[in-house]
Amino acid sequence: SNFALETNSLAVKRGDRLLFEKMTWQLPRGKFLAVTGASGAGKSSLLACLSKIVKPFEGKFEIAVNDEKSIG
Repeated sequence: SNFALETNSLAVKRGDRLLFEKMTWQLPRGKFLAVTGASGAGKSSLLACLSKIVKPFEGKFEIAVNDEKSIG
């Protein structure tokens, strides 16, 4: 794949609150992504999910890098 990271219909839920759903995008290799948004929008939860600290509620993602510490 030409992508460092791909998400497909990713959803994260904390408690009873659905933070985001149906998140689908691709990050090409060699590119950077900045995640911005209001407090409580789910930015930290997205990073926790991509770092495999939090399990996705729905969907999946693939990371094509060997070192997951590149997410943060």
